[in-house]
Amino acid sequence: RAKAEFDFLVERGILQPNAEEEFGINDPITRIEAVQLIVNALKLDVENAPTVVFPDVASNDTATVQLTSAIVQANIMNGNEHGEFRPHDKLTRAQMAAILVSAFKLKGETKNTFPDVHKSQEAIYTLVANRITTGFEDGTFRPNASITKANFAVFLARILNPDFRKDLNPK
Repeated sequence: RAKAEFDFLVERGILQPNAEEEFGINDPITRIEAVQLIVNALKLDVENAPTVVFPDVASNDTATVQLTSAIVQANIMNGNEHGEFRPHDKLTRAQMAAILVSAFKLKGETKNTFPDVHKSQEAIYTLVANRITTGFEDGTFRPNASITKANFAVFLARILNPDFRKDLNPK
């Protein structure tokens, strides 16, 4: 159902070919997998970013160190209150909203509300205002649920190409 979005991301080098087979589209996306897609989309310099050390990222895991350093240097993501990056944790839908709004400097307001979203989670409403997501059919957003790789990829494609938003009608 999201073939056009996946093809778009593959054409731009954000996803690898055969992403639907190899990407595990229905699996939850981890924080580091989301970082990889954002780094690819923004073409962040991973090789020259000053190294940021996290106690839960092994120094010999060069790829993860470079990715986390680049995303921190770009001021998109940081560690938690314990200084950990938690690269292999599942990304929640609320975290996804905050990261995408920060990465792409999205702005916007909506009158739509979700019964399960606190007013302080304004990034969620920014995504709604930009027609990136509408939430679930039951009227909820499920901010603490993990997001699938497919949904993250589709949201990313909608940000990068507004044509993918045309079928999203505001509530």
